[in-house]
Amino acid sequence: MLERRVLIGAEGLSKLIIYMDKWKLKDAKLYYTKNSTVVYRLKFKNMNCALKFDTNEKNEINNKVMAVFKGEIFPKIIYFNHEALLMEFIKGESFFRQKSVGNISELDFFCLAICQALESFYRSAQKNNALYEFSKLNGAHLGLRFESLMMRGCDKVQDCSFDQVSLFQRAIVVSRKLIENQSNQILLHGDVHPGNILKSLETDWKLIDPDFVIGEKAYDLANVFYNPFYDGETIDDDERILLIAKYFSFYFNIELKKILEYAFVYGALSVSWQLEDSEDPSLRQKIALKIESLLLQF
Repeated sequence: MLERRVLIGAEGLSKLIIYMDKWKLKDAKLYYTKNSTVVYRLKFKNMNCALKFDTNEKNEINNKVMAVFKGEIFPKIIYFNHEALLMEFIKGESFFRQKSVGNISELDFFCLAICQALESFYRSAQKNNALYEFSKLNGAHLGLRFESLMMRGCDKVQDCSFDQVSLFQRAIVVSRKLIENQSNQILLHGDVHPGNILKSLETDWKLIDPDFVIGEKAYDLANVFYNPFYDGETIDDDERILLIAKYFSFYFNIELKKILEYAFVYGALSVSWQLEDSEDPSLRQKIALKIESLLLQF
């Protein structure tokens, strides 16, 4: 929380003033804050823009790759460096705000929108040679994404329960099998959930806040099972989990078992991340265990 206070406190205000002068910006209003991320809405040459500050060391690589898309699936990038990103402001709303998002009665709409957004991303990434750009920048492969899981599974981090260590160890076994048997590796968005999908008023779905990684499409689908994260009653449902998995399996022609395996590993991984951030991982842990039990059918 200290990092967040720095960014939106006096030092953060000083940083905002520096960038408003440097990039000739005006009319700044605080739009969003979370952990180490702060976003302002403002004007650049009478264009509505968003200025994002984030201390994540991977951001400069992600921003360079986003720029390759030239505003096609992501917001148009205007300026960026290691700590700041200026981009067009998308008129629209988060998929989280869509009616009944993720409810089982609306599941076809929920899954189709995610599939269409991702399909547009994969098509645009191929057309703009984004994988090559990411590889030039030494972008990460999927195995590196599981480092947090590996550390806790080896009991090298003393902030988790015996049950959590056991979960991590079982997930490590599955993750190693998945990594060793990957096929059709492509550039992935890396952080797909309804909050990172926007319904643009001018165009169709837009994606934001990528955490690019090279791997299989099934990884991009895994976080969907744990969202909307604020509605435990909705996502804690075996029938819903299987319906989502079957929908993704049919749409992307991926083996159903593989989709559930990635969902299970991702759940264990996100439990690890939540422990790192001192957040309560109980809901994600519960869903991961449900998915693990469903895998026993295969």
